[in-house]
Amino acid sequence: MSSFLRTSVAALTLAVISSSCVFAVGTGSDDGPADKAGKPHVAAGAQVAGAAGKDAAAAAAGAEALAKKAEAEAKARARKVEKKEREIAYARMELAIAEMGAQADLVDAEQGLEHARQELETARTELQHFQKVEMLFDQEDQKLDLDRSAENAVQQKQELEELMAMYKADEYAKMTKELVIRRGKFQLEMAERSNALEQKRAADRQSHAWPMKARELGLSVAKAEQAVGAAEAKLAKTKSQNELDLLRARHKLADAERPDDEEDAGGESKGA
Repeated sequence: MSSFLRTSVAALTLAVISSSCVFAVGTGSDDGPADKAGKPHVAAGAQVAGAAGKDAAAAAAGAEALAKKAEAEAKARARKVEKKEREIAYARMELAIAEMGAQADLVDAEQGLEHARQELETARTELQHFQKVEMLFDQEDQKLDLDRSAENAVQQKQELEELMAMYKADEYAKMTKELVIRRGKFQLEMAERSNALEQKRAADRQSHAWPMKARELGLSVAKAEQAVGAAEAKLAKTKSQNELDLLRARHKLADAERPDDEEDAGGESKGA
């Protein structure tokens, strides 16, 4: 209890007691000298003084109760103010965190979109390069290998025919003749087999290898296009989510900073 309230209660108690004493003395003087008939007046005065004392005690108790109530209300108001200050501090921190998170999410989404676009550009470039450059080079290399192989086979055949014509005469030794002709036939066979193999490889590249590579590069382009679309959708979603989160954080801070009496007035007007 504060010193002011204690002083007030003491002053009130003394005032009540003083009034009771004055009332008792005045009553004795009006009734004349003390005698047998005056005894009842003395008893009545004592009763009045006792009642006054009880009233003073009751008043002191009431004043003390009021003082305790006022002190409790003051503490409650202080706690309410402290709670309000904490709510405002928390709301400001949450808003700052939301702003930083929104900025980080936005940068991440933008970088993801940029990366997806670069991947798409790379995939398209590789597909175009294969179709317009690499495959043409492969075709030219393949034609060159086929022409070389075919020409080698023709030359080997011609050399064999020349050897057979040259060794047709009887003056050459039979063993030498057979050896040279056998070697020529073998070289011709290898040239023909090599030419056939090159033709098979060329056919496989045309029917399988090149179409498969073109299909793979096309799938890479399609995948990159999907990634770009997903990155664009993520960026749009991130912007909307950031806007919503920041709006909620700002509204929460505004509600925390709003005075309590303004909220009470709003509630009373709604109730009316």
